Amino acid sequence: MSEELSERIKALERVITKEGVAIIRKSVQSDMDAVCRASRSAGSAGGGTNGAMEGLIEELESRVMEEEALKNNAQEVNRNLQEQLRAANIKVSELQDKLDYMDSTHAEGGEQLKKAESDLEVMREELQVCNNKMRAEEGEKLKLLERTRKRDVEWGKMKETMDKMTSQLRMLGEERDMMHQHLEETRGKLHDTQQRLNATQEELSKHQNAERVMKRNLQLQMPDEIRRVVKRVEELDRQNRELQGKLQQSKGVSKDGKRSSEDAGKKAVQDLAELRINHKIIKDKYEALQREKDSDERRFESNMRLAESRSRTLFDKTVHYAQKLQGAADTRVQERLGSKSSAHEMTALKRRNMDLLSQVNALEEQRLDAEKREQEAAAKCVTLQEKLDLFAMMQRIDISNLSYGG
Repeated sequence: MSEELSERIKALERVITKEGVAIIRKSVQSDMDAVCRASRSAGSAGGGTNGAMEGLIEELESRVMEEEALKNNAQEVNRNLQEQLRAANIKVSELQDKLDYMDSTHAEGGEQLKKAESDLEVMREELQVCNNKMRAEEGEKLKLLERTRKRDVEWGKMKETMDKMTSQLRMLGEERDMMHQHLEETRGKLHDTQQRLNATQEELSKHQNAERVMKRNLQLQMPDEIRRVVKRVEELDRQNRELQGKLQQSKGVSKDGKRSSEDAGKKAVQDLAELRINHKIIKDKYEALQREKDSDERRFESNMRLAESRSRTLFDKTVHYAQKLQGAADTRVQERLGSKSSAHEMTALKRRNMDLLSQVNALEEQRLDAEKREQEAAAKCVTLQEKLDLFAMMQRIDISNLSYGG
């Protein structure tokens, strides 16, 4: 095989596929072998015939024409490849511009991603602060609920105490009514006793008047000896015995006068003794009634003072507990208002927490989308770089083929 033919085949290797080059190489090699065999057979046969040589020459010329046609076809293919190369260069420049734009977009996306990550970190910190504040608010709410529960327990105890005090006050009122009724009864008894006492005093005054009248009459009617006896009777027994002795000594006056004087003296002494006994009995009754009246008055006054003091104490306690209950009710209202405001604040914090979580989720989705776009852009960059490398290699091959063909 000639050197020119070998070079042409090598040039065709860069344009035609390996299978086509192998077929061409095989056909050329078979033709060359046929020509060599024919030339050897012609030389051995003593020069051979000119017709066989002419046939071989014509065949070689046809082979050469085929090679020319293949060369023209290769040039046409080369022109087409140059057109494709120019289009590929334009496309490569466009892709390079697009790649630069994507690099700038990727840089901007990286900055946006960093900014989004910083915003996300800030939002996470705010979310942590909100969570801490919400936990603190929940702790305060639990404390308020505990205080409210304690207030409710105290309220129940105070209510029970108030009920007990009310029942005691009612019992004291009933006892006061009973004491008032007993006082009225005692007053009625005292009035009756006073009437009886007045009647007794009137009777006593009557008896005293009668006694005075009787004494005056006796003093007017009795002799001196009887008067002295009466006076002595009012004294001690010793004086009475002395009077009796004196009466024994005065028996010598006359029997009739003596008998009448003794009868009158005895009767006067008996009447005086009866009057004294009645006076003592009435006086004892009067003193007993007076003592009973004084004791009833003292007992009534002490009971009234005790009832008034207990009523005043219960009233003061009732007022104190009522004020305390009112203060507890006001405190409970304020605590409920504070708990409602805390609940509203917690609701607002929860709502803000949900908003921050939604923003964090949105930023997370944006970050994931940006990372996905970045990965896609990186994959596209790798693909474009591979295509650019392939087009550059093909361009180098075409340029070397064209330079060799020229």
